[in-house]
Amino acid sequence: MANTASNPYADIAKAHVEHKADETKVGSGGDLPADIEHGVAELSDVKISTYQKGNYQGHPFFMAAGIVLDPESVVTTDPASKKQRTIKVKGLRTQIGPLPICDTTNASGEVTPLSEHWSRVLNHLRLLGIDTKTTEPTDIISQNGDKWESGTVLAALKEAAVCFSFRTWQGRATEKYPNPRVNHEWRGLTERPETNPEAEIVDETATEPEPEETGAYSDPEPETVPVQEEPETVQEREPDLIDLAEIADNKGEGHEQAANTIATKAQELGVDYESAENWLEEVEAMIRVSSTPEEAPAEPEPEAPEESYESYDEGPWEPVPGEIGFFNPPKSTEKVQCEFLEIDDGKVKLKRTSDSKVFGGVPVSKVFADNA
Repeated sequence: MANTASNPYADIAKAHVEHKADETKVGSGGDLPADIEHGVAELSDVKISTYQKGNYQGHPFFMAAGIVLDPESVVTTDPASKKQRTIKVKGLRTQIGPLPICDTTNASGEVTPLSEHWSRVLNHLRLLGIDTKTTEPTDIISQNGDKWESGTVLAALKEAAVCFSFRTWQGRATEKYPNPRVNHEWRGLTERPETNPEAEIVDETATEPEPEETGAYSDPEPETVPVQEEPETVQEREPDLIDLAEIADNKGEGHEQAANTIATKAQELGVDYESAENWLEEVEAMIRVSSTPEEAPAEPEPEAPEESYESYDEGPWEPVPGEIGFFNPPKSTEKVQCEFLEIDDGKVKLKRTSDSKVFGGVPVSKVFADNA
Protein backbone atom coordinates (compact mmCIF):
# COMPACT_ATOMS: atom_id res chain seq x y z
CA MET A 1 0.00 0.00 0.00
CA ALA A 2 1.24 3.52 -0.69
CA ASN A 3 2.05 5.70 2.31
CA THR A 4 2.35 9.44 2.79
CA ALA A 5 5.83 10.94 2.58
CA SER A 6 8.00 11.82 5.58
CA ASN A 7 6.07 14.99 6.53
CA PRO A 8 2.36 14.12 6.55
CA TYR A 9 1.33 17.41 8.15
CA ALA A 10 2.85 19.37 5.24
CA ASP A 11 0.77 17.26 2.84
CA ILE A 12 -2.36 17.81 4.94
CA ALA A 13 -1.75 21.58 4.94
CA LYS A 14 -1.31 21.53 1.17
CA ALA A 15 -4.46 19.43 0.68
CA HIS A 16 -6.40 21.79 2.96
CA VAL A 17 -5.52 24.80 0.77
CA GLU A 18 -6.58 22.84 -2.33
CA HIS A 19 -9.96 21.71 -1.02
CA LYS A 20 -11.19 24.05 1.74
CA ALA A 21 -13.33 26.02 -0.76
CA ASP A 22 -14.68 22.92 -2.60
CA GLU A 23 -18.35 22.64 -3.43
CA THR A 24 -20.11 20.47 -0.84
CA LYS A 25 -21.12 16.98 -2.01
CA VAL A 26 -23.21 14.30 -0.34
CA GLY A 27 -21.29 11.27 0.90
CA SER A 28 -22.29 7.71 1.74
CA GLY A 29 -21.58 4.74 4.00
CA GLY A 30 -23.20 3.22 7.09
CA ASP A 31 -25.17 0.43 8.74
CA LEU A 32 -28.93 1.18 8.99
CA PRO A 33 -31.62 -0.61 6.94
CA ALA A 34 -32.35 0.70 3.47
CA ASP A 35 -35.39 2.76 2.47
CA ILE A 36 -35.04 5.56 5.02
CA GLU A 37 -35.88 8.91 3.40
CA HIS A 38 -35.58 12.34 5.05
CA GLY A 39 -34.22 10.79 8.25
CA VAL A 40 -32.90 13.00 11.06
CA ALA A 41 -30.00 12.12 13.36
CA GLU A 42 -28.11 13.88 16.15
CA LEU A 43 -24.32 13.98 15.87
CA SER A 44 -22.88 11.84 18.65
CA ASP A 45 -19.22 11.62 17.65
CA VAL A 46 -16.79 13.24 15.24
CA LYS A 47 -13.08 12.72 15.60
CA ILE A 48 -9.59 12.24 14.24
CA SER A 49 -7.71 9.21 15.54
CA THR A 50 -4.76 6.99 14.63
CA TYR A 51 -4.67 3.61 12.90
CA GLN A 52 -3.19 1.11 15.34
CA LYS A 53 -2.66 -1.79 12.93
CA GLY A 54 -2.25 -2.63 9.27
CA ASN A 55 -0.55 -0.83 6.40
CA TYR A 56 -1.83 2.53 7.64
CA GLN A 57 -0.47 2.08 11.16
CA GLY A 58 0.50 5.45 12.57
CA HIS A 59 -1.58 7.41 10.03
CA PRO A 60 -4.69 9.41 10.96
CA PHE A 61 -8.31 8.71 10.04
CA PHE A 62 -11.61 10.61 10.27
CA MET A 63 -14.88 9.19 11.60
CA ALA A 64 -18.31 10.66 12.41
CA ALA A 65 -21.47 9.06 13.80
CA GLY A 66 -25.01 10.05 14.76
CA ILE A 67 -28.01 8.62 16.60
CA VAL A 68 -31.29 8.41 14.65
CA LEU A 69 -34.09 10.62 16.00
CA ASP A 70 -36.58 10.27 13.16
CA PRO A 71 -38.25 8.17 11.81
CA GLU A 72 -39.10 5.78 14.64
CA SER A 73 -39.47 2.84 12.25
CA VAL A 74 -39.44 1.92 8.57
CA VAL A 75 -41.31 -0.69 6.55
CA THR A 76 -38.99 -2.82 4.41
CA THR A 77 -39.42 -5.80 2.11
CA ASP A 78 -37.41 -8.91 2.92
CA PRO A 79 -35.46 -9.76 -0.27
CA ALA A 80 -35.79 -13.51 0.33
CA SER A 81 -39.43 -13.90 1.43
CA LYS A 82 -40.72 -10.73 -0.33
CA LYS A 83 -42.75 -10.00 2.80
CA GLN A 84 -42.97 -6.60 4.40
CA ARG A 85 -41.88 -6.04 7.99
CA THR A 86 -41.56 -3.04 10.27
CA ILE A 87 -38.13 -2.31 11.76
CA LYS A 88 -37.64 0.18 14.57
CA VAL A 89 -34.68 2.47 13.74
CA LYS A 90 -34.95 5.31 16.27
CA GLY A 91 -31.88 5.18 18.52
CA LEU A 92 -29.75 3.22 16.05
CA ARG A 93 -26.40 4.52 14.80
CA THR A 94 -25.42 5.99 11.44
CA GLN A 95 -21.69 6.28 10.71
CA ILE A 96 -19.30 7.75 8.18
CA GLY A 97 -15.76 6.39 8.00
CA PRO A 98 -13.18 5.64 9.09
CA LEU A 99 -11.74 7.66 6.20
CA PRO A 100 -7.94 7.36 5.91
CA ILE A 101 -5.91 10.59 5.81
CA CYS A 102 -2.90 9.33 3.85
CA ASP A 103 -2.10 7.93 0.41
CA THR A 104 -3.85 4.58 -0.11
CA THR A 105 -3.76 1.77 -2.66
CA ASN A 106 -6.64 -0.64 -3.29
CA ALA A 107 -6.47 -4.31 -4.22
CA SER A 108 -6.26 -3.40 -7.93
CA GLY A 109 -3.19 -1.22 -7.36
CA GLU A 110 -5.03 2.09 -7.85
CA VAL A 111 -3.62 4.88 -5.69
CA THR A 112 -5.86 7.43 -3.97
CA PRO A 113 -3.77 10.41 -2.79
CA LEU A 114 -4.07 12.02 0.63
CA SER A 115 -5.49 15.14 -1.04
CA GLU A 116 -8.58 13.27 -2.26
CA HIS A 117 -9.22 11.74 1.16
CA TRP A 118 -8.85 15.14 2.85
CA SER A 119 -11.32 16.59 0.36
CA ARG A 120 -13.90 14.06 1.56
CA VAL A 121 -13.20 14.95 5.20
CA LEU A 122 -13.77 18.67 4.53
CA ASN A 123 -16.94 17.87 2.59
CA HIS A 124 -18.42 16.03 5.57
CA LEU A 125 -17.51 18.93 7.85
CA ARG A 126 -19.32 21.35 5.54
CA LEU A 127 -22.39 19.09 5.66
CA LEU A 128 -22.25 19.48 9.44
CA GLY A 129 -22.12 23.28 9.23
CA ILE A 130 -18.39 24.05 9.31
CA ASP A 131 -17.14 26.84 6.99
CA THR A 132 -13.92 25.22 5.77
CA LYS A 133 -12.92 28.39 3.92
CA THR A 134 -12.04 30.02 7.23
CA THR A 135 -10.42 27.03 8.95
CA GLU A 136 -6.79 26.00 9.24
CA PRO A 137 -5.68 22.36 9.20
CA THR A 138 -4.70 22.65 12.87
CA ASP A 139 -8.31 23.55 13.68
CA ILE A 140 -9.30 20.08 12.49
CA ILE A 141 -6.34 17.79 13.18
CA SER A 142 -3.46 17.92 15.65
CA GLN A 143 -0.47 15.72 16.34
CA ASN A 144 0.52 14.66 19.86
CA GLY A 145 3.76 12.72 19.64
CA ASP A 146 3.04 9.72 17.42
CA LYS A 147 -0.74 10.05 17.81
CA TRP A 148 -3.21 12.07 15.75
CA GLU A 149 -6.06 13.83 17.54
CA SER A 150 -9.07 16.07 16.90
CA GLY A 151 -8.60 19.82 16.64
CA THR A 152 -10.71 22.46 18.36
CA VAL A 153 -13.27 22.60 15.53
CA LEU A 154 -14.12 18.90 15.86
CA ALA A 155 -14.25 19.12 19.65
CA ALA A 156 -16.70 22.04 19.46
CA LEU A 157 -18.76 20.30 16.77
CA LYS A 158 -19.12 17.16 18.88
CA GLU A 159 -20.17 19.27 21.87
CA ALA A 160 -22.80 21.08 19.77
CA ALA A 161 -24.57 17.77 18.93
CA VAL A 162 -26.04 19.23 15.74
CA CYS A 163 -28.88 17.53 13.86
CA PHE A 164 -28.49 16.49 10.23
CA SER A 165 -30.63 14.82 7.59
CA PHE A 166 -29.76 11.51 5.96
CA ARG A 167 -31.11 8.77 3.77
CA THR A 168 -30.22 5.11 3.24
CA TRP A 169 -30.37 3.02 0.09
CA GLN A 170 -29.19 -0.35 -1.14
CA GLY A 171 -27.56 -1.04 -4.47
CA ARG A 172 -28.86 -3.52 -7.03
CA ALA A 173 -28.03 -7.13 -6.29
CA THR A 174 -25.74 -8.86 -8.78
CA GLU A 175 -24.66 -12.45 -9.29
CA LYS A 176 -21.31 -11.63 -7.72
CA TYR A 177 -22.83 -9.66 -4.82
CA PRO A 178 -26.39 -10.93 -4.21
CA ASN A 179 -26.62 -9.07 -0.88
CA PRO A 180 -25.24 -5.57 -1.51
CA ARG A 181 -24.43 -3.34 1.43
CA VAL A 182 -26.70 -0.54 2.63
CA ASN A 183 -25.32 2.93 1.88
CA HIS A 184 -25.83 6.12 3.88
CA GLU A 185 -25.96 9.66 2.57
CA TRP A 186 -25.58 12.55 5.00
CA ARG A 187 -27.33 15.55 3.51
CA GLY A 188 -26.55 18.52 5.75
CA LEU A 189 -27.92 20.32 8.80
CA THR A 190 -31.62 20.22 9.61
CA GLU A 191 -33.99 21.12 12.44
CA ARG A 192 -34.42 18.84 15.42
CA PRO A 193 -37.73 16.91 15.17
CA GLU A 194 -40.52 18.43 17.23
CA THR A 195 -41.16 16.50 20.41
CA ASN A 196 -43.87 16.73 23.02
CA PRO A 197 -42.35 16.08 26.47
CA GLU A 198 -45.80 15.11 27.80
CA ALA A 199 -46.63 12.76 24.92
CA GLU A 200 -45.44 9.70 26.86
CA ILE A 201 -47.65 10.54 29.91
CA VAL A 202 -51.39 10.95 29.39
CA ASP A 203 -53.22 12.43 32.38
CA GLU A 204 -56.90 12.13 31.49
CA THR A 205 -57.98 13.61 34.84
CA ALA A 206 -56.25 16.91 34.05
CA THR A 207 -57.34 17.36 30.43
CA GLU A 208 -60.59 16.85 28.57
CA PRO A 209 -60.20 13.62 26.59
CA GLU A 210 -61.20 13.07 23.02
CA PRO A 211 -64.39 10.99 22.62
CA GLU A 212 -62.64 7.74 21.80
CA GLU A 213 -60.18 8.10 24.69
CA THR A 214 -62.78 7.87 27.49
CA GLY A 215 -62.93 4.57 29.30
CA ALA A 216 -61.23 2.43 31.92
CA TYR A 217 -57.75 2.28 30.37
CA SER A 218 -55.10 3.49 32.79
CA ASP A 219 -52.26 5.84 31.83
CA PRO A 220 -48.90 4.12 32.33
CA GLU A 221 -45.57 5.54 33.35
CA PRO A 222 -43.46 6.92 30.47
CA GLU A 223 -41.34 4.43 28.61
CA THR A 224 -37.67 4.57 29.52
CA VAL A 225 -35.37 4.83 26.51
CA PRO A 226 -32.21 2.73 27.07
CA VAL A 227 -28.88 4.52 26.91
CA GLN A 228 -27.01 3.68 23.71
CA GLU A 229 -23.68 2.04 24.40
CA GLU A 230 -20.54 2.76 22.42
CA PRO A 231 -19.89 0.15 19.71
CA GLU A 232 -17.39 -2.55 20.44
CA THR A 233 -14.01 -2.18 18.80
CA VAL A 234 -13.02 -4.24 15.78
CA GLN A 235 -10.54 -6.14 17.93
CA GLU A 236 -13.31 -7.11 20.39
CA ARG A 237 -15.76 -8.26 17.72
CA GLU A 238 -13.62 -10.33 15.32
CA PRO A 239 -10.09 -11.09 16.63
CA ASP A 240 -9.70 -13.98 14.19
CA LEU A 241 -10.41 -11.80 11.14
CA ILE A 242 -8.20 -9.04 12.53
CA ASP A 243 -5.31 -11.52 12.78
CA LEU A 244 -5.95 -12.67 9.22
CA ALA A 245 -6.02 -9.05 8.01
CA GLU A 246 -2.65 -8.43 9.69
CA ILE A 247 -1.15 -11.44 7.91
CA ALA A 248 -2.67 -10.46 4.55
CA ASP A 249 -1.66 -6.78 4.75
CA ASN A 250 1.88 -7.46 5.94
CA LYS A 251 2.49 -10.35 3.50
CA GLY A 252 3.16 -12.76 6.36
CA GLU A 253 3.29 -16.52 6.09
CA GLY A 254 0.04 -17.78 4.54
CA HIS A 255 -0.99 -14.28 3.46
CA GLU A 256 -2.71 -15.51 0.29
CA GLN A 257 -4.86 -18.00 2.20
CA ALA A 258 -5.69 -15.29 4.78
CA ALA A 259 -6.76 -12.89 2.02
CA ASN A 260 -8.92 -15.55 0.37
CA THR A 261 -10.66 -16.31 3.69
CA ILE A 262 -11.52 -12.63 4.21
CA ALA A 263 -12.67 -12.25 0.59
CA THR A 264 -15.00 -15.26 0.93
CA LYS A 265 -16.52 -13.85 4.11
CA ALA A 266 -16.91 -10.46 2.43
CA GLN A 267 -18.80 -12.03 -0.49
CA GLU A 268 -21.19 -13.75 1.95
CA LEU A 269 -21.99 -10.37 3.51
CA GLY A 270 -22.25 -8.53 0.18
CA VAL A 271 -19.20 -6.34 0.90
CA ASP A 272 -17.18 -5.32 -2.17
CA TYR A 273 -13.70 -6.40 -1.15
CA GLU A 274 -12.19 -5.19 -4.45
CA SER A 275 -12.80 -1.56 -3.42
CA ALA A 276 -11.09 -1.87 -0.01
CA GLU A 277 -7.89 0.03 0.62
CA ASN A 278 -6.43 -2.79 2.72
CA TRP A 279 -7.62 -6.02 4.35
CA LEU A 280 -7.97 -4.48 7.82
CA GLU A 281 -10.31 -1.82 6.40
CA GLU A 282 -12.25 -4.63 4.68
CA VAL A 283 -12.71 -6.46 8.00
CA GLU A 284 -13.95 -3.23 9.63
CA ALA A 285 -16.49 -2.79 6.81
CA MET A 286 -17.66 -6.40 7.19
CA ILE A 287 -18.23 -5.94 10.92
CA ARG A 288 -20.21 -2.73 10.37
CA VAL A 289 -22.43 -4.49 7.81
CA SER A 290 -22.95 -7.69 9.81
CA SER A 291 -24.06 -6.16 13.14
CA THR A 292 -25.61 -3.04 14.63
CA PRO A 293 -23.58 -1.78 17.65
CA GLU A 294 -26.65 -0.69 19.63
CA GLU A 295 -28.47 -4.01 19.21
CA ALA A 296 -29.27 -5.59 22.58
CA PRO A 297 -28.93 -9.39 22.76
CA ALA A 298 -32.27 -9.78 24.56
CA GLU A 299 -34.30 -8.05 21.87
CA PRO A 300 -36.21 -10.22 19.36
CA GLU A 301 -34.82 -10.88 15.92
CA PRO A 302 -36.24 -8.60 13.16
CA GLU A 303 -38.13 -11.58 11.73
CA ALA A 304 -40.03 -12.18 15.00
CA PRO A 305 -43.09 -10.12 13.97
CA GLU A 306 -43.37 -12.13 10.73
CA GLU A 307 -43.19 -15.43 12.61
CA SER A 308 -45.93 -14.24 14.94
CA TYR A 309 -48.14 -13.25 12.01
CA GLU A 310 -47.56 -16.53 10.20
CA SER A 311 -48.71 -18.46 13.27
CA TYR A 312 -51.81 -16.28 13.63
CA ASP A 313 -54.07 -18.77 11.88
CA GLU A 314 -52.57 -21.73 13.74
CA GLY A 315 -53.59 -20.61 17.23
CA PRO A 316 -54.40 -17.59 19.45
CA TRP A 317 -52.37 -14.56 18.36
CA GLU A 318 -50.31 -12.78 21.01
CA PRO A 319 -48.78 -9.31 20.51
CA VAL A 320 -44.99 -9.01 20.77
CA PRO A 321 -43.16 -5.95 22.21
CA GLY A 322 -41.83 -3.79 19.38
CA GLU A 323 -44.50 -4.85 16.86
CA ILE A 324 -46.62 -2.35 15.01
CA GLY A 325 -50.32 -3.26 15.11
CA PHE A 326 -53.79 -1.85 15.81
CA PHE A 327 -56.24 -1.58 18.70
CA ASN A 328 -59.78 -0.41 19.38
CA PRO A 329 -59.87 2.56 21.79
CA PRO A 330 -62.79 2.72 24.24
CA LYS A 331 -66.11 3.67 22.64
CA SER A 332 -64.59 3.58 19.16
CA THR A 333 -65.32 1.17 16.32
CA GLU A 334 -62.24 2.19 14.32
CA LYS A 335 -58.84 0.62 14.85
CA VAL A 336 -55.82 2.93 15.30
CA GLN A 337 -52.17 2.08 14.63
CA CYS A 338 -49.93 1.52 17.66
CA GLU A 339 -46.66 0.05 18.84
CA PHE A 340 -46.83 -2.70 21.46
CA LEU A 341 -44.56 -1.86 24.41
CA GLU A 342 -45.22 -4.48 27.13
CA ILE A 343 -47.46 -7.53 27.59
CA ASP A 344 -48.23 -8.76 31.10
CA ASP A 345 -50.95 -11.13 32.33
CA GLY A 346 -53.22 -10.68 29.32
CA LYS A 347 -52.90 -6.89 29.33
CA VAL A 348 -50.97 -4.78 26.81
CA LYS A 349 -49.14 -1.49 27.22
CA LEU A 350 -49.01 0.30 23.86
CA LYS A 351 -48.24 3.63 22.21
CA ARG A 352 -50.44 5.20 19.52
CA THR A 353 -48.17 6.07 16.56
CA SER A 354 -50.16 9.13 15.49
CA ASP A 355 -49.42 11.16 18.65
CA SER A 356 -47.24 8.90 20.88
CA LYS A 357 -50.01 8.65 23.50
CA VAL A 358 -49.45 5.63 25.77
CA PHE A 359 -52.27 3.34 27.00
CA GLY A 360 -51.88 0.77 29.74
CA GLY A 361 -54.00 -2.17 30.81
CA VAL A 362 -55.46 -2.75 27.34
CA PRO A 363 -57.00 -6.25 27.04
CA VAL A 364 -55.35 -8.46 24.43
CA SER A 365 -58.77 -8.85 22.81
CA LYS A 366 -58.65 -5.16 21.86
CA VAL A 367 -55.38 -5.39 19.88
CA PHE A 368 -54.70 -6.82 16.42
CA ALA A 369 -51.74 -7.68 14.21
CA ASP A 370 -51.10 -5.23 11.38
CA ASN A 371 -52.31 -7.83 8.87
CA ALA A 372 -55.53 -8.59 10.78
